Amino acid sequence: MLCAPELVHQILAAPEIFDKGGPIFDRARETMGNGIGTSLRHVHRRQRALMQPSFSSQRITGYSKVMHEEVQRVVTSWSDGCAIDAAEVFGELAARATIRTLLGAHLTEKEITALIPHLDRAFHLAYRRMTAPIAALTRLPTPSTRAFWESITAIRALAQVCINRHRQEGGSPDSLIAALVSTTTDERAFTDEELLDQIVTLFFAGTESTGAALTWTFYHLANNPGAEEALHREVDDVLGGKPASVSDLPMLGQVNRCLTESLRLTPPSWLLSRTVTSPAELGGVKLPAGTTVFFSPYILHHLPEVFPAPEDYEPDRWLPERASRRQKAALLPFGHGARRCIGDTFGMTEASLALATIATRWRLAPDSDAPPAQQAIALTLNLRTFPVIPARRKH
Repeated sequence: MLCAPELVHQILAAPEIFDKGGPIFDRARETMGNGIGTSLRHVHRRQRALMQPSFSSQRITGYSKVMHEEVQRVVTSWSDGCAIDAAEVFGELAARATIRTLLGAHLTEKEITALIPHLDRAFHLAYRRMTAPIAALTRLPTPSTRAFWESITAIRALAQVCINRHRQEGGSPDSLIAALVSTTTDERAFTDEELLDQIVTLFFAGTESTGAALTWTFYHLANNPGAEEALHREVDDVLGGKPASVSDLPMLGQVNRCLTESLRLTPPSWLLSRTVTSPAELGGVKLPAGTTVFFSPYILHHLPEVFPAPEDYEPDRWLPERASRRQKAALLPFGHGARRCIGDTFGMTEASLALATIATRWRLAPDSDAPPAQQAIALTLNLRTFPVIPARRKH
């Protein structure tokens, strides 16, 4: 386990020696397919070249229309003083935004509603499979194994239907599927099976990571009134009560700092690994080929020598004049280098639009009559539940 930011950067900067791998990633390929998040380096380079244009700033501006619609659906559905589970709400918000952005207009509302439980079940059962002490156990026909493959089959089947619909009918040019399918004229283009692997990967990454980031951010704000007040002042000054748009984001520095500090304090991706492909030396230790090297963004983000008072939620530590180069280098919520998350800007845009728009209208206070928020550690670090009472803000 690497606990020094400099050593972690050394392995992330040398993917030709430290490839994506280890027991969790190896089993992820078996269960979720060979998508961009789990593939080996020689496959990943082609995948990234084909997918990168789908995440350009112009594309993300197009995707933001769906993000805006889904955030509006949430903020207009709450009632003043009526309890909600924020973890569930933000998980569904992220799922719907990801599904609609990825598949465009090719899904009906009924199909979207039916797909969300399959995503949730497959994701959480995948963690069990990836961490099973004996790999052979995951191949036994247990109820959880059958449930997992039932959900994966349903997800891939519906995604294939959307691919077919897009080819037959066209559809929204602002959907990710339109961008991915449009590469079919390239001789290196994805096969349908590869497209399905990418769609499953993007479903899981877009749903779990963004939902967790929003849930944790509102949890930290609810427990840090000063940071919450600073956020409310900023959105009031910049937005004046209107929903946030992509063009507003450069003026919403506090929104970005609140999310960044949440990703530092409680990073959704908390444990990662690499496999040594050829003999190497790291920190004076010789590593033979085949060695698995683990590192934890959570541990790095809580090093007191890098982040003073690491357990404190302090968005202002990310003010330009305060954030040091070492702190920026140690912050790894999206990875680093050639394997940095391809959807990092996508996720931050969605989370920023949601945080800013919700904060203009609502304050989320913990529900004192409900059990306290429960933390869940799985493939992502999240809150299992976060009961809150929405209170409408007065401007």
